[in-house]
Amino acid sequence: MAFLAACERQIAAMAEAEASPALDAQRKAHPELSEAIDELQKYVSAKLYHQLTQALLKYLASPCFALPSAAASLLQFFDDFIKDFDKKFDKAQMVKILGIVCKPQTAEKALEIIEPFEASVGADRDAKYLWQALKAEKLTDAGKLDAAKELLETLGTDIGNQHEVDAAAQSQFHKTSAMLAKVRGRPDQFYKSSILYLAYTPLSAIPEKDR
Repeated sequence: MAFLAACERQIAAMAEAEASPALDAQRKAHPELSEAIDELQKYVSAKLYHQLTQALLKYLASPCFALPSAAASLLQFFDDFIKDFDKKFDKAQMVKILGIVCKPQTAEKALEIIEPFEASVGADRDAKYLWQALKAEKLTDAGKLDAAKELLETLGTDIGNQHEVDAAAQSQFHKTSAMLAKVRGRPDQFYKSSILYLAYTPLSAIPEKDR
């Protein structure tokens, strides 16, 4: 019994030593999410990176992070915690996390965040497609329509020449294409891209506000 108690104390001490300051900051800022934050800490300590990725996506889907007022604190969390796992996470999942982090940012800030990840996703086809579609979305938001159009045209050709492209990449591509068509006043293209976006996107994955 004494040996077991000693082991438990040692495990607890290791967990405490590995406690993330960034997660502690999240606990203070979002006490209502403490259970989810504890889960993140558990996966960090156990080095279970697949589970950590899924838990992060779930955590970042909390409504509080979609508010414009969350932009600065979300970016801080990204810089202090999430970026450390770039080489550990599945590349496509990392781009999905990037998309969530960028959502409340200004378009220019989002592009600044996105750009450094081009090299790291290049070897993963679907992650590259996701990244390009996300960049095109932020270029559209920034009013850089010619650059967005050029990127989407290249991406559309690449996707069309491939087989079994991930549905998430298809979804992001058609969503961004619809956004660009709307801004450029192309209703036929907007309708076509919107229909294709819905074909590749579960309704549950679309925020209620966007529906």
